[in-house]
Amino acid sequence: MRFTSPTPDTLNFDQRTLFDRIAETRAKPTNEPLPGPFGPWLKVPRIGTHLCELGHSLRFESLFKRSVMEIGILVTARHWQSNFEWFAHAPMAIQAGVSEANVDTIYRGERPIFDDPNDQLAFDTAEELLTMRSLSDATFERLRSGLGEDGAVNFVALIGYYMGVSAMLNAFDIPVPEGTTPPFP
Repeated sequence: MRFTSPTPDTLNFDQRTLFDRIAETRAKPTNEPLPGPFGPWLKVPRIGTHLCELGHSLRFESLFKRSVMEIGILVTARHWQSNFEWFAHAPMAIQAGVSEANVDTIYRGERPIFDDPNDQLAFDTAEELLTMRSLSDATFERLRSGLGEDGAVNFVALIGYYMGVSAMLNAFDIPVPEGTTPPFP
């Protein structure tokens, strides 16, 4: 671990303001260090505040259903082998209706088959974007047709955001909670 999240009693005003907003938007306790990427965000609150608000908007104000979002996040976490991201979002994906079998298939780096065409679209789009660093015309048209133009922008922004979160988690070697086995080696 390269970074330890600061304790609430060590924060200056700007850091504490951001800490309280993260705790509010993520339902976290306000008297203990924040897990995941939030600790590094507190070091530079003017940037962390923007990341917090973007994450809040992408997660809670998205233009598509939760399973689409969680599939995109899981594909990104697997691509980056981001232990904390996978740890945090695999259960959320299951709560959003993604089967455990499909979560396991994504984890193994294989293509799951979804009953819902937008769930399949989320997987296929995220996988292609992360692997090829772009989208073919055919995939882009599927995305625009399936989620609408605004939804396409929303989904690509989601993938970009979680690429950044995964980079932050990996660069600072943010661990999964104590007593939990990291999903990736």
